[in-house]
Formats: sequence, C-alpha cells, structure tokens
Amino acid sequence: MANINHLLIMKHLYFFLLGLMAFTATAQLQINTPDPSYYCDQDGDGAMTINLGDFNAGILGSNSPAEYSVKYFLTEEHAQQNTLQLPYLYTLTISSTPQQIFVRVTEIEDTDNFAITALTISILPVPDAVTLPVINSSNCTGGVYDLTLNNNLYNPLQEVSFYATETDANAGTNAIANPTFYVTSQTIVWVRVANITTDTSIPVCYIILQQQLSYNSNFLIVSVSIDGQTAIVNTTGAIPVTYSIVSGPPSGSYPTPYQTSNTFTNLQPGTYTIRVQDMCGNLYYNTFMITDLDAPTGETSQTFTEGQTLADLEVSGDAIEWYDAPTGGTILPLTTPLVDNTTYYAESSAGSTLRAIRLAVTVHLILGTGSNTLPALSYYPNPVKNVLNINNATPINNVAVYNTLGQQVLNNAINTTETDLDLSALGNGIYFVKVHAGEGSKTIRIVKE
Repeated sequence: MANINHLLIMKHLYFFLLGLMAFTATAQLQINTPDPSYYCDQDGDGAMTINLGDFNAGILGSNSPAEYSVKYFLTEEHAQQNTLQLPYLYTLTISSTPQQIFVRVTEIEDTDNFAITALTISILPVPDAVTLPVINSSNCTGGVYDLTLNNNLYNPLQEVSFYATETDANAGTNAIANPTFYVTSQTIVWVRVANITTDTSIPVCYIILQQQLSYNSNFLIVSVSIDGQTAIVNTTGAIPVTYSIVSGPPSGSYPTPYQTSNTFTNLQPGTYTIRVQDMCGNLYYNTFMITDLDAPTGETSQTFTEGQTLADLEVSGDAIEWYDAPTGGTILPLTTPLVDNTTYYAESSAGSTLRAIRLAVTVHLILGTGSNTLPALSYYPNPVKNVLNINNATPINNVAVYNTLGQQVLNNAINTTETDLDLSALGNGIYFVKVHAGEGSKTIRIVKE
C-alpha cells in the first residue's frame, strides 16, 4: 500500500511540475507604457521628425534589448499583426489632438510571446515670427528705451520677455526687470515670445526675436501715399510724431495745425508739402501732388510688329503723353520705335499742369508677314560706353541708330556678320539701334553711358 501511495504522490508531483513549466513558458511579457511626450516645432514648419528608438529603453524596462525587439505601428491592428512597421525616424505633424503610436515588444526566441502598448506624442506649435519695427530712445539724448512699444504685435495669450543676451533668452534666465525703462548703450535686445501653459508636464514652446534699438531719432523716413483726394503719411520707426501741411493750392490756409492723425482728406488738386515733427523737435518734409485727372486706360500688355511706334499702341485718354519711367523720366515722341519686352508709360495731361497716374504698357514683338526678327542676333555690352559689339548668323546689311525723339543719329553699312559700332560721339542717354540683315530687321534698346 505504501508503494501505491508513493506512486500516486510522484504522479501528482509530475503533473504539478509539468503545469508549472507550461505556466512559466507562457507568462505574460511585462513592458512599460511611457508618459505622454511633447515636442515644440521650433523651426515652425508644422512638422517634426522623432527618433522613436529613443523610447525603447523606457518601454523595455528590465527586459534585455538583446532578447526583445521593439517595433512601432500606426494602428493597434498593425501592431497585433506585426505588419506595416514604422521607421524609427518618423515625421509627425502638428495636430490639435495628441497622436498615438502603438508599440509591439516581441521575444526574439519566441515570437508568439509579445506585448503591445501605446505611445502618445504631441507636436506643439511655436509662436509666429513677427517683424519688429526699430524702437527709438524714449528721450532725445538716447539710451533709454520702452521695449514694450511693439507688444501689440504679439498674441495677447503669449508671454513676452526681454533679455540682454541671446543665451539668456533661450534659457529664459535674467530677464530685463523693467522693460518699460531700459537703459543701455547696445543696439539689440532679444525678445522671447512663449506660449502660456499651466500644465508643468508640457514644455514651454517659444521663439526668439531680435529687437533693434536706435538712439538716433534723425533716421525717420517719410513717404506719402495718395488715394483720390486723400493723402496718407507713412513714417518709419516708433517715435511719436505730429503732422502739418505747410503749403498747398492758393485756396487753402497754411500751415495747418499739427495733428496726430497721419491722414488728410478732401484735398483739392494741387501740389502740397507736408511737415512731420518728432518728439525731439526734428522736422521732416515731403512734397506730393493731388490730381483731378484719371489715368489712361488700355491693355497693359500689347503686341506689335517690326517698325511700329508708340503711335500704334491702343490707349484711351485725353492728351496722352508717353514716358520712359513710371514717374519723372523723359517724354517720348509718338515716332519712338517700339522695342520688344520694353515698358512704356502713358499719362493724360489734358492741357493741365496736374498729372495723373501713368499706365504701364509692356510691348511684345510678333512676326509680321515675311518679316524676320533675327533670332541669332546678339550684342554687348549694354549699357555701353563707346563701342557696341553686334553679331548675327548672316551678314548684317546696315545699322541705324535713333534717339528718343525718333531722329536718326547714325547709319552705317556693314555687310559682315560682326561689327564694332562706335558710339563715342553720342551723348549719354537711351538710343534705339535698328539692325537690318537679309530680309529681316530688329530694333534693340541700349543705354549710352
């Protein structure tokens, strides 16, 4: 009987050990789930490349990296099936919600033994970069600045601080204590603009901007833009300024009282001079014109054939005059030959000394019947001082030169494929060179220096 009991005990022990071995062989693999990760899109391009392999050690915990593989997937299904593995260097884009990536840790010796967890990653935006106008000294002798003058350019939900060095700005240390009254001889301070967050687990995303300082208030630049009978005065910098019209048409009374608004309305046609005074008493002047004439109308891109002139362009308006510049410049006669890819400017004077905005017309040469635009023609230099070199694939018959009045000032017979045209006797200015070769011709525009 004792032997039978002994055999029964041994049998039960055998099955217990067998079951224990089976349990040990299929024990669930234990891995760690990492805390949510946050990254700032510091270059502001809306995306960031993450090295997923940096998470391996934390996920494996006490498991040996030599015994287990770590792979990353976009979906849990892919992780379960071990398909469509993500590369370790993976690019994520900014999203309003955190992005989940699934992690599969697999025993190398027993691929049926694996565990899956999720990795949560957020790519956070940084504040937008803004263009900061120069801040001028808040006193006339220089050296004292209100660094907060440009604060209205930032998002009010962002935190703005100022630093004497770029190193401090990046570290967020040693901020300027009183930015509204900062005394310095340096010409640059660094501005740290940071997103505000109350969650200490989320990093502070920021951008560093340079703020230019100037203690010389004499740099102010004044320009005037015209819209009908309204003049808007534009000034550089942040110096407080006032505006007054000191001269204008006889119907007005000048100078007008100083005003803080940079806009003058209901101005009568005529020439005006505006005076701008800054807080230090410096005065700046600008002259502008209000016109009662409409600009000419017409297509801004027109075509022509060889030999046509300004008179052939289709432009509507009273008393059209043509110029070689958008403002000022030289009046061109209607006999001026048209030159390919050149812009001419039409103005309506209507017998008045007041001028309207000019219409810019760019012309493009097209082939006429039996004409040849000499595609192989080349010339240099332009501008030219004395000698213009002209080359063509076929012999050049002759070269004629015209001034902007349409007068011929030079005409040379050539009969070779290359010529050095001597222009030393001509005065400085714009000329039109007409080259004849075979049955074709081409007019080029040059500048004589």
